Amino acid sequence: MGFATYLRPGERVGFSREARQEGLPDLRPQPDGQRSAYFPLKFVGPSYEANQKMINYDPYSDPAHRSVMERARDIGEPQATGMDYVLTNAPPHL
Repeated sequence: MGFATYLRPGERVGFSREARQEGLPDLRPQPDGQRSAYFPLKFVGPSYEANQKMINYDPYSDPAHRSVMERARDIGEPQATGMDYVLTNAPPHL
C-alpha cells in the first residue's frame, strides 16, 4: 500500500531539498526529466526495509501505475494497481 503526493514541476526543487534535510532519498522519477506532474510516494506499507526504500519513488513514471492514477483522478475514487512484489532479502548480485 502506498500514498503519493502531487507535485507541480516548480515544487520539485523545494521537495528535494526538504527530503535531503529529513534524511530521505531525493525524488526519483524514472525516467528522469521534466514532466507536468510528479507523485513521490510519501508512505509505503507494510513498513519493511525493502518497502521503505520506495519512499520518494515516483510511480507515475511507470505507465501501468500512471493509467490507474489517472483513472482515480478522473473518477474521484481510490483505485488499485496489481500487486508489486519487492524482494526483501534479495541476493547481493540482484
